[in-house]
Amino acid sequence: MRSGFRILAWALVVGYVAFVLYVTVFGRAETEEIKYNFMPFWSYVATYKGEGVNLMRGNYMNVLMFVPLGAMLWFAMKEKKWMRALVVCCIVSACVEALQLLLRRGFCEIDDVMHNALGGMIGFFVCSLLFRKRAVREESLSQYDYRDGE
Repeated sequence: MRSGFRILAWALVVGYVAFVLYVTVFGRAETEEIKYNFMPFWSYVATYKGEGVNLMRGNYMNVLMFVPLGAMLWFAMKEKKWMRALVVCCIVSACVEALQLLLRRGFCEIDDVMHNALGGMIGFFVCSLLFRKRAVREESLSQYDYRDGE
């Protein structure tokens, strides 16, 4: 992939991260108290107990919010390594959660980091499946290019 395209992809990554920060942190009003939950999978336990009606919807939204980021990372990264994309998604998500905690804007929870990372990986792997197959197909078809002098 050309470096100019990767630069554009990184610009889109930065813009999307800014959008996510606005939606999840800076676009929210400050609350009176600090809200957090550092117990992993607490939302599943609460849903199982019947206490959290909208918790699953929030989990799905957290997954969906990071799918575009994972897809953009696939285009931006020169070497398409899923572990690097996972680290970037986790860092971005952890920064969002830390800002929510420090600025008292939103609800800081470990579940969000896990769901965001999952969404990022879904976006990364979908692009990997769609575009790597295409590249392999184009490469295999090029061996049958009869324009080379025959």
